[in-house]
Amino acid sequence: MKNNLKQKKAFTLIELLVVIAIIAILAAMLLPALAAAKRRAQKISCVSNIRQDGVSIRIWEGDNGDKYPQAVSTANGGAMEYVTPTTYPANGVGNCWMVMSNQLSTPKVVYCPSDNLAGHAQTNAWIANFPDTFTSYFIGVTAAESYPQMIVMGDCNVATTAAGARQAATQATQNKTTPNVAEYWTTTDLHLGTGNWLLTDGSVQQGANGTFQQALSDAYSAVNANTYYDFPK
Repeated sequence: MKNNLKQKKAFTLIELLVVIAIIAILAAMLLPALAAAKRRAQKISCVSNIRQDGVSIRIWEGDNGDKYPQAVSTANGGAMEYVTPTTYPANGVGNCWMVMSNQLSTPKVVYCPSDNLAGHAQTNAWIANFPDTFTSYFIGVTAAESYPQMIVMGDCNVATTAAGARQAATQATQNKTTPNVAEYWTTTDLHLGTGNWLLTDGSVQQGANGTFQQALSDAYSAVNANTYYDFPK
């Protein structure tokens, strides 16, 4: 009798294979949904970071003649020379954030949680000559608060062609944006074909290529001149 009970409790090989197959099917169905949910959560966290960065920028400019760091010379505590379109020294974007370290408190807020770009890494401490690779956001070099539609900063997963790689070289010819030069979100980095950016009016915007390109066009039209962006390497 005991032997018969033991035999009834055991799985047959076919039953075991069926259970494994069902688990595999459920995993295949759930994993993409979990990955998508994780990306949405990371994008929300990125928006939160940009919003905090925007507040910090406002506090900084309030103490510096209502000018953004990129419009104030390094001699006066700003970052103008770090992001000047004709020079673009190493770690220009990183140093632009570095001058606001007191307002930003932690460098975590200049790093997108979705950033898995080669060479990029999050850090917990500000250091001298803050590396570009410790930040995930580009800087609007010519942004000014007097023009509410200009772009102050945004996700760095930007390419010059729809199928292009992220533009990492900070050169004026590549980062000069006019209505005739389209920019695209890369489809494999950060938010996979979408992105976030901050306007000078303090609002955080989100969107895919069409919305982003319109925002770039509006930024250009606001000043009727070439608008430059400096990208972390």
